[in-house]
Amino acid sequence: MNIGLPGQFASLIAVFWVFFIGLTILIHVLFALAVWQDGTGQVQRGSRLIFVGPAIWALATLLGGVFVAVAYWLVHYSTLRAGRLAIGAGPEPEVGIKEGPPGP
Repeated sequence: MNIGLPGQFASLIAVFWVFFIGLTILIHVLFALAVWQDGTGQVQRGSRLIFVGPAIWALATLLGGVFVAVAYWLVHYSTLRAGRLAIGAGPEPEVGIKEGPPGP
């Protein structure tokens, strides 16, 4: 008695695999377009991109996906970028012992 369950299961796995690959390609393309658009916008505003230009960043994002997009964000927008302060960060607080009464 052959009910054909393994064959149906294999075709179900194939359908999910094609869907997963298609979704992955779509995400890579969307992130690459976003990085390219942001990179060209930064260049037009006079800001300098780190390492390479917007086309190379977009190509790297197309190949590397979300991980390269995160690296792009870390390099260009996070507080890890040299010379950039966190939002709302004021001047450095004064530390140490001061002479006289405390101020207001």
